[in-house]
Amino acid sequence: MMKNCILIPIALGILSILNCSYAQNSQVISFDTITVKKYGLTFRNGAVFDFTYQFIFPSDSAFLVKRIKEQLIQEFFQTDSIMSLEQAQKRYEKSMLANVPEPMLGVSYRFLEKVSAIKINHNKVLAFFSNENNFLGGAHGTPWVSCSCYDLQSGNRIFLNDLFNDNAKIQILSLINEKLGIKVLDKNCLEWIDNFILLPKGIVFIFNQGAVDCHAAGTIKVILPLSKIRHLLKARALTYFEE
Repeated sequence: MMKNCILIPIALGILSILNCSYAQNSQVISFDTITVKKYGLTFRNGAVFDFTYQFIFPSDSAFLVKRIKEQLIQEFFQTDSIMSLEQAQKRYEKSMLANVPEPMLGVSYRFLEKVSAIKINHNKVLAFFSNENNFLGGAHGTPWVSCSCYDLQSGNRIFLNDLFNDNAKIQILSLINEKLGIKVLDKNCLEWIDNFILLPKGIVFIFNQGAVDCHAAGTIKVILPLSKIRHLLKARALTYFEE
């Protein structure tokens, strides 16, 4: 059955981007995982809806780790404010069930699946990755990838402005264009590259379907090795890549 095979390609996609195990724990942070699977929900409009999600999160009680956990809950469950894990789950599931669309073109089966992964870099950066796949009919679902990174010393999310100054960001755009093989990004597209993962040897920028190429190209990743960007990084940002 399709529903039994969906998590496999999603998980493989995460692994190919993070190039690590499902969750690489540091020596000082422990993790927990919540997995929810609900199949065969039938609605009055005739639609049958399946949804599953798998959320991995740091479970330590240290203040900074708890602060990061709160932000991850907010990001993964798409809440407008900080709330407990239980509250976020209830709101997320209620939202999914309230938005099941009418059957389209005779197709009454729908599914929504979302999984996440975490990697710790040098005990300095927590990199979080989630992949959502929404099937509304047709040959395949619609993927959506979301990435974020957190400073383990401050508990703050790491944004592009924390890594590069304005002039450096323009040079990063040029490097990405070179990787893409065509100039598609300019200074007006800086918000497009705020979806990234910091890895020990560089940065992976993720572009969702249709952002920089046709929809058939799917999710596109651009890897900039540290050797290409070291001179552009702010002093604090450079420490994220050092052991």
